[in-house]
Amino acid sequence: MFFLLSVIVLAGREASAHPHVWLQARAELVFDAQNNFIAVRHVWQFDEGFSAYASQGLDANGDGELSREELAELSKINVESLKDFEYFTFIERGPEDPPYQAPSEYWLESRGGLLTLFFTLPMEKPLTPDKDKGFADLTIEVFDATFFVDVAFAEDEAVTTTRSDGSPSPCTATLERPKALDAAQSQLLAEIGPEDQVPEAIAPGEGELANTIRVSCPTS
Repeated sequence: MFFLLSVIVLAGREASAHPHVWLQARAELVFDAQNNFIAVRHVWQFDEGFSAYASQGLDANGDGELSREELAELSKINVESLKDFEYFTFIERGPEDPPYQAPSEYWLESRGGLLTLFFTLPMEKPLTPDKDKGFADLTIEVFDATFFVDVAFAEDEAVTTTRSDGSPSPCTATLERPKALDAAQSQLLAEIGPEDQVPEAIAPGEGELANTIRVSCPTS
């Protein structure tokens, strides 16, 4: 089952179907001592059904627990598969899309039967706050554009900030959650199989999918 998420994610790209995987997300924005934005740390907890299916046969020592080592190959394939989907992370600053690097660190943990993926996306170059408006033009959107995976941020500590040395950051982040789908649209989407194309008339737009993070830092 090591390749399961790879198969699911790739199927999602082709099917563009209603969600078949649900995850609860948290994000930590990382700044350096000069308040430059340098990385996003993601924590994604997958739903019970996916977690149970994906982890079948991975308890190599039969102790009833899944260690990071036993989950290492699955986490590697998860992260490699997500590259084709830009890690569900879309960073914009004004008219530009500042690039980030592939995850510098990642791992999976099993907690209470749920798989949780941890990974960090470092910026290729630190983003410096404008001396007048700080990061007013910076947005970080987190969502699956295919709607195969439903990304919903946690109710508590959904987005936090920190400095790279672990000390508190003076920068703050706010989360704008996506618009809720209406009942009729949700019902129509729920009736579409994973191999079927979602009709354009009922396909959710980015405004109905994107979790948008905005950043505020002290200006000089």
